[in-house]
Amino acid sequence: MKTLIKTTVSAGIKMSVCFIFWCLVIFPSSSAQTYAIGADLSFIKQAEDNGFAFKNHGYNWIRLRLFHTPTQLPNDMEYTIALARKAKQMGFRFLLDLRECLNFTANEYKKDVIVVEAAYNWTPREYIDRNAPFPESPEGQQEFLEEVNRIVLSVPDNRGCGVFWWEPAVSRRGSRSFFDEEGNALPVINVFDKYTRN
Repeated sequence: MKTLIKTTVSAGIKMSVCFIFWCLVIFPSSSAQTYAIGADLSFIKQAEDNGFAFKNHGYNWIRLRLFHTPTQLPNDMEYTIALARKAKQMGFRFLLDLRECLNFTANEYKKDVIVVEAAYNWTPREYIDRNAPFPESPEGQQEFLEEVNRIVLSVPDNRGCGVFWWEPAVSRRGSRSFFDEEGNALPVINVFDKYTRN
């Protein structure tokens, strides 16, 4: 069985805390994978309890979210395991998203970690009325990606395996792209150059 842990960095969460959102992808075999068609069904039980029915329109994957200590959401271990078992019985593969500290994740599960959907704005957008962990500027965007790489590379046992930027080619004011409104490359575009490793 192949496993891969992927992580998503949320720019809105303080970096000094466990801020990595990661996904454990469970593949049923080592054979070639089929094209994944899926939906996030983390809250399907509430929908079903309210009279809605999920009909399969060609899905072969589902995504389930598991929260470490949910306070207002039902997505604890018991709830998520029940949904995962139901999905397995129905023949679905599933993507399990967990909210944890990155180092705990790598140590506990002995799996490699990849951050996906890392992103930060290069112009003020999300932190207009509150303090930002980094300035929403071209320089702040670069600092953010530097810090994400530093954290991933410091995961124990060399388990931090990489970082993906979320939509670097999107070009609009306040976006998380690597380019300004005129299409000029921003400083963040060079960050990955120094972190390339074989």
